[in-house]
Amino acid sequence: MTKTLFYFIFILSISSCFSQKNITRTNNTVLTFKIKGLQKDSTVYLGNYIGKQLYYFDTAYVQKNGLVEFKDKKVPPGVYALIATMKPVNYFEFIVNEDKIELEGDLAQLRESIKVKKSVENKIFFEYIAFLSKQSKAKQPLIEQSQSETITEKKKKEINEQIKVIDLAVIEYQKELVKKHKDKYVGRLVKMSMEPNNSEIIVPEGVKDSAMYKYMYYRNHYFDNINLKDDAMARTPIFHERLNNYFMKVIPQDPDTITKEVFKLTDKMNEGGDLFKYTVNHLTYAHVKTKRMGMDKVYFRMAEKYFISGRAPWASEKAIDKMKKDVNKLKNILVGNFAPNIILLDTTEKNYVSMYKDIKAKYTLLYFWDWTCGHCKKETPKLKKYVDSLKANTNYDIEVYAVCTKEDNAGWKPFIKEHDLNFINVSDVPNMENMPEYGMEVRDIDGKKTLVRNDNGVTINYRTTYDVFVTPQLFLLDKNKKIIAKQLAIEQVGGLIEHLEKQKN
Repeated sequence: MTKTLFYFIFILSISSCFSQKNITRTNNTVLTFKIKGLQKDSTVYLGNYIGKQLYYFDTAYVQKNGLVEFKDKKVPPGVYALIATMKPVNYFEFIVNEDKIELEGDLAQLRESIKVKKSVENKIFFEYIAFLSKQSKAKQPLIEQSQSETITEKKKKEINEQIKVIDLAVIEYQKELVKKHKDKYVGRLVKMSMEPNNSEIIVPEGVKDSAMYKYMYYRNHYFDNINLKDDAMARTPIFHERLNNYFMKVIPQDPDTITKEVFKLTDKMNEGGDLFKYTVNHLTYAHVKTKRMGMDKVYFRMAEKYFISGRAPWASEKAIDKMKKDVNKLKNILVGNFAPNIILLDTTEKNYVSMYKDIKAKYTLLYFWDWTCGHCKKETPKLKKYVDSLKANTNYDIEVYAVCTKEDNAGWKPFIKEHDLNFINVSDVPNMENMPEYGMEVRDIDGKKTLVRNDNGVTINYRTTYDVFVTPQLFLLDKNKKIIAKQLAIEQVGGLIEHLEKQKN
């Protein structure tokens, strides 16, 4: 909690999409601060947390003797910050859950000097922060000693026991605070910061894998200390830390598992409430940002479930339109989906090759490239050398279906010949003809020759379908042409196939 409250990225935004619901107080909130060292008529800001970010809430001007007042608004319960100066940024956090709050401090040592003149909640809050700070100072030198290269195992064990005593003291303090102040915001806040304690889990007799039992207990009880109907809990960075930890570290980083857990969690929240909004907004984008392969499926399913379906009325029409375009691009090429078939002419410019019908290999490398692309000129011969080596040194049944995306094919066949590209080489050469034997035909759509299904006229323009407007791109497919991986580096192919083979065995 200390790290969450004191070390964060400061963001001051003009507005927030989050509501000011769940205010039980009927009067305007009066916040009074007296900060020694503030200059008269200077500007101070009141910021409110939504998850980890601090948003602009209100502005006030300093009166004489460093007096600052905010009194024209109802302030929702939550963790707030008084930003005394912007250059340098100097601020402190406090709790709002009462009609009148009075705090005093000194600009020279703002956080350390805060005194509570009126506020039961903040008196408890600042005492708690002071206790955490004291325990942290006692623990830090012990941690440094335990990491010394010259320390003996006996001494290290003694130090670890001392650290354990400090940690237990913090847990006991938290438990007592929560028990005594369970109806106050500060009590709910501290409770939310407390994760299940694995050391207290009793493993039943007969359980063979105690580690797995403890993990599943921790996972299944992770959110027990958070009232998911209490939207005031969204107005603290602690909720972000707990949410992020669970979805990024606790559960398996598998898109289906992640989305299943998101749906289960949001079903317990107030639809459209601040916890719901923050959870949906954050987790829609969080996994895509990790750049882990296949995590675009999380974005895809979140966009469909919440935004495109109309369950995110706070989102702008422009944002939803962009999501619709993204979803349309992704729907055909998600990891785990069957790759859309491609049927193109080979280098004879007479024979059509179907990726499904004509390739029987256990693994297919679907490779998009352009003979005029500088990067492709380097990567394509490298791919040939790598696949040849895999075939020579393993029993992997692998074939490359190489699609040239350049409409002008003047240099296509010469490049293939020069580098001895023993792939299945295909391209949409200018003189494509109808191919009813594959259930396909070529039509001119928007000035482009496009493969179309005869039965229902659905285009499968591979550039749009596979979103391959940048080359090279490499997909790994299984024997049924299901997408195993995409946007692969050439060097990853062998290791990935080896991993899959081991799994099957």
